[in-house]
Amino acid sequence: MNARWIVIAGLVAGLGCGAEVRDSICPDGELEGSYEINDSADAKAIAGCTIVTGELYVSGALTSLSLPTLTTVGGDFSGDFYVDLDLDGCSGEGCERDPVFRDNNALNSLSVPKLTSVGGNFGVIGNAALTSLSLPELTTVGGGFAVNNNAALTSLSVPKLTTVRDFSVGSTAYSVGSNAALTSLRVPKLTSVGGNFGVIGNAALTSLSLPELTTVRDFSVGSNAALTSLRVPMLTTVGRVDGGGGFAVNNNAALTSLSLPELTTVGRVDGGGGFAVNNNAALTSLSLPELTTVRGFQVNSNAALTSLRVPKLTIVYAAFYVDSNTALRPCLAQAVRDQLIVPPGSTMITGNNGAGTCP
Repeated sequence: MNARWIVIAGLVAGLGCGAEVRDSICPDGELEGSYEINDSADAKAIAGCTIVTGELYVSGALTSLSLPTLTTVGGDFSGDFYVDLDLDGCSGEGCERDPVFRDNNALNSLSVPKLTSVGGNFGVIGNAALTSLSLPELTTVGGGFAVNNNAALTSLSVPKLTTVRDFSVGSTAYSVGSNAALTSLRVPKLTSVGGNFGVIGNAALTSLSLPELTTVRDFSVGSNAALTSLRVPMLTTVGRVDGGGGFAVNNNAALTSLSLPELTTVGRVDGGGGFAVNNNAALTSLSLPELTTVRGFQVNSNAALTSLRVPKLTIVYAAFYVDSNTALRPCLAQAVRDQLIVPPGSTMITGNNGAGTCP
């Protein structure tokens, strides 16, 4: 059963000077149970809390929300708009849908400077005026972390985040829209994503580095038009024991550098997924020095690609496609194919028309 989402997504009136002031509801720092913020007085009453053991629910009208001492929310931080989100692909009986507080246009600032952990999900979705999001101490999210479709947000830094179930910045199949102004994304301590990692459709994002990420079930970076560099230097495994898991870097028109020096395995023999690098028009070289095993392998329609090195790849459980990379010499694709064990009839090597002699 899916965890429910901790989501902030659009609060629409202010903490006015004439607002009613209520005494703090947690003088010792801890609020047992759940709490609902309906107005600015409710927000002030909880401002001194460090722990909310249950859910924190925001349904009021605010242009900014600051919870300066909050460190832990045991359940969900949510609001009163619902959409169907299911990043785990769960469907049918027993699957829950996620509450998302979203799509209001006045929220310009969200600051939770001491928040370290969220037991459920955290999302900031569809806030057209949001320019500032501060989460400097957040380290773990038990569910999903999503920052999607915030048109004015220019930078996102979660410097201490280490572990999440799902991570989404930009668009997903369930949340269409991008962070159109986002130029900087920093998650330098992220080490593990149990589910899906996606950075998709952020038109102004120029580079992405994930220096500590080692394992993820599904990895997707796509349709980021200005992205020139993607570095994941410690990533070794994409997939999961019970099958599934894929790696996809697709449709990043400006991408010139892709670094995956430690990647060894993508997908499993008994599940879906695979390795795909497709339609990256500026990418000139692809080197995967440690990759040994993949479910499927696709390198297609990268118009500037001239170099392909996968020296240790020996097993492809499904299809091997190297197709329509018009600057790639065909012998380089064939050299990779010749070192593989692949199922009969599962190979396509066409449209690689680069000139020059082969080594």
